Formats: sequence, C-alpha cells, structure tokens
Amino acid sequence: MTPDESAQFIGRLTMLAELLGEPMTPTRLAGYVGTCDDLDLSDLVDALNDCARTCKYFPRPVEIRDRVAEVQHIRARLEMDQERAERLARQELETPAPPRELPAHYVEPEMTPEERAAQSERIATLWAGFREKWLEVAGRKAMPIEPPQTLTQIQAWRRARIAGRPAEGERGGA
Repeated sequence: MTPDESAQFIGRLTMLAELLGEPMTPTRLAGYVGTCDDLDLSDLVDALNDCARTCKYFPRPVEIRDRVAEVQHIRARLEMDQERAERLARQELETPAPPRELPAHYVEPEMTPEERAAQSERIATLWAGFREKWLEVAGRKAMPIEPPQTLTQIQAWRRARIAGRPAEGERGGA
C-alpha cells in the first residue's frame, strides 16, 4: 500500500471508528494499516463501507479481511457473469437461428398446371371482390397488406408462416 493509499485507509478507518463510537489511537491505526497493507484500497474502502452499514461494533482486522474477501468474491462473480453475458450476446449475434423446417405432415397438394391456373383465377376473383368490399367499408383506405394473387403465392405465404418468417412481398409480417 502506498503512503497516499495508507492515508486514505486511515481516514476511512477513523471515520468508521467515529461512526461506531470507538476510540482510535495512532498505535491502533498503525496496527490496522500494518495488517491490511497487502489488500487493495478499493476493496478495503468497499469493505469498510459495508461495515459501516452492517456492523454493530467496530471490526477487528480479521473481520475487515473477511469483508474484503467477500467483496473480492462478489466482484469476481460479477465479472464472470458480465463476461458470460457478453459471450452469450456475441454468440447470439454471430450464429443466426436455423430456419425451421416444415412439419412432416404438411404436404403440398399435387396439381396440374391447368388446375393451378383455374385455382389461381378463382383466388384472384375472390380477392378482387374482397378488395372492393374493403374499399367500400374502409372508406377508400388502402388494404393493410397486399393479398396474394395466385395459389403459388398463397402456398409460399403458408410455408413462410409455418416456418415463422414473413413471406416475400408481405408487408404485415408473419
């Protein structure tokens, strides 16, 4: 401990002694400084602050050393937790989540190109009617999302929703 650090420790120790009503002599101060000179000042200050909050009686040097050990343990634990949190955050950012696979029971219906065209035409007709109704009811406001126009788009949207991601061209999200 440097002379400046010793002076700071003596000041904190004297303040604690005054706070707890303990007489402090120069010899006693020298004994405390001698027994705690191998400890870090910031740990000592934290330990003395803890003693001021929790002790009923003035602590002996061994009790101060025990408090310093507790402070160091807590600091080490906090540093480990901080490092772990940073490492997990880096991992989360570096490794994107794998895309979810479609469930095994999800099977696309097999359709001929003619059936697909007819189905898409029916869908377009239904959506056109829906769009007209929407504009009539909503007072000519645009629809919140542009509906799919073909069976292929509907199937793509369905697959995207099952996989938990927005479909291509979908503005409203999944």
